[in-house]
Amino acid sequence: MAKKGEVKLTPDDIGALAQTGGTVTGTLHVTHSVNIGDVDSGLIANGNGNVAFYANNVKTGEWNNDRLHWIKNIEIGGALNVSGDANFIKNINTKANINAWDLKANGGVYDQGQRVYSFKNPPISANLSQNGWYKDNTTGFIYQWGYIGSTNVIQNFPITFPRNCLNVIVSNADAQGDTVDNAFGYPVNNASFYVATKGSVRGNIAGFPVYWSAVGF
Repeated sequence: MAKKGEVKLTPDDIGALAQTGGTVTGTLHVTHSVNIGDVDSGLIANGNGNVAFYANNVKTGEWNNDRLHWIKNIEIGGALNVSGDANFIKNINTKANINAWDLKANGGVYDQGQRVYSFKNPPISANLSQNGWYKDNTTGFIYQWGYIGSTNVIQNFPITFPRNCLNVIVSNADAQGDTVDNAFGYPVNNASFYVATKGSVRGNIAGFPVYWSAVGF
């Protein structure tokens, strides 16, 4: 209560901000810092266009001209919507799914250390037996091999070449006749090939064992 002869002015009367409460309807200009709660947390002006964020005397981030830089973790309870590109310098860790219209990787894509394959990046398949095959599922290239103990026969490939058998190569295996036998063979179709041995002197067709290989796609 004002004493007799005194005039009691309110903050509104002199255009001041009340010590407790009050509303600022215009611009509030602060030349240094704004403390929130206590003297070691708040905002500090670090020059034109730069405002630093402090918590317990520790700098947590800053607003520098047109960029917000946060030093440690940011937790978002809702969605993070980015209208432009999102550039990450380090890893992206998630406990849920990553949903994308298109996912491109300059290097390999791995799951628990294992290579992840896709329709456009299928794994290589193979059967590493004595009569086996190798297939590059990206290009379709197929390499097949085997051993035939008795030749002068039409032999099926372990797997059929889907489009074309390019050639068959045959070599002598673990036995031959009294003259040098020339092993030979050729594709019959994409599923089989003829293989035999031929004596170098009499030219007779024999059936000694051979190793063979074939390529195609």
